Amino acid sequence: MEWNEMIPDLILIIAGLVVCFKGYRLFRLSITLLGAFGGYHLGYYLYNTFGESLGLDNNETAKWVVVLGCTIALGGLAYTVYKKAIIVISAVGFGYWFATRVPEASWMENRVLSPLITKWVIGLVLGLIFGIIVFVIQKWAIMLFTAIAGARVISATAVGILMGFEPVVKVSEKLGETIFPNVSLPNDIFISGVLLILFSGLGFAHQMIRTKA
Repeated sequence: MEWNEMIPDLILIIAGLVVCFKGYRLFRLSITLLGAFGGYHLGYYLYNTFGESLGLDNNETAKWVVVLGCTIALGGLAYTVYKKAIIVISAVGFGYWFATRVPEASWMENRVLSPLITKWVIGLVLGLIFGIIVFVIQKWAIMLFTAIAGARVISATAVGILMGFEPVVKVSEKLGETIFPNVSLPNDIFISGVLLILFSGLGFAHQMIRTKA
């Protein structure tokens, strides 16, 4: 990966660090960054899912119009609705994760809704419930929410960079085999999981300490 290709990833990682470690004190900025991050990935998802059927396959201009449009739209929406954006971001985040990461189950077949739409609905409902809980409890829940959300931004972005380094891949393979001896765990998922847990813990601890200070 060339350095110019890494610039968007580095920007996302910096934004993730801000959200993870300063999420409560800089909440409006953090929620705006999370909205923009969600819009960035939603734009890619929409283009990759519907671009070809609309005759826009391999059209870089169209891709970036969709990606930047979604990034600005969701970032602006998050800034506007402020704390209520927790509910929206949580619902969309869970929905996107459920739709793209969770395998299709046999009970999803032969239903009125397609398996993809079923996964989106389940994810949206779970995210909605989690978002409402965080919105009602606030403070400590916001610190936990922003720590995990920021860590997710970091892990999802950094894993693509780290997978380009052979020593990192070899170490992750050894650790994965040691920790999960009977499970075939892809390196990217293992590295992403480790980063998510590490930065979630560090970010939440830092926010609690700084808030008490």
